[in-house]
Amino acid sequence: MNDVADEIINPMTPMAYLSPDLAFQLTIATYVLVGTLGVILWDVLNNIRVDLPFLSTYPLKFPTVAYWLSR
Repeated sequence: MNDVADEIINPMTPMAYLSPDLAFQLTIATYVLVGTLGVILWDVLNNIRVDLPFLSTYPLKFPTVAYWLSR
């Protein structure tokens, strides 16, 4: 059989074939990414009441696009 697969306790886990340091760094980066996405979604959903009338009131020009990109 394959010696590498025999050494790994649970070969079905996503981080099983990475070194422990790399697996830790990738896990932390994933947590930061998911947390950041959660905060961005919360901000968008929390401010949709203000942003939708703003979008329908002002014409779609550079300042409006710059505002939306900065949000």
